[in-house]
Amino acid sequence: MGHHNKEKNRDKNSKATGNNDNTSLYYDIEPEKKKKLDNEEYEELLMQQDIELIKLQEWVKAKKLKVVVVFE
Repeated sequence: MGHHNKEKNRDKNSKATGNNDNTSLYYDIEPEKKKKLDNEEYEELLMQQDIELIKLQEWVKAKKLKVVVVFE
C-alpha cells in the first residue's frame, strides 16, 4: 500500500511541474554563463577574500569566540 501512495505522489508532482523525468524543478531556466577571470583579476579577488577572512579570524580571537566555517 505504501508503494502505491509513493507512485501517486510522484505522478502528482510531475504533472504539477510539467516535468516527467523528475530531474530538476527548474528545467526551464538556463544556467548563467560567467566569463573566465584572467590571473590578475583572480589574484585580486583572492587577496580580498584573504583579507576578509583574516579580519574575521582576528575578531573571533578578540571576542574569545568559537566559530566553524564550512567552505563548499
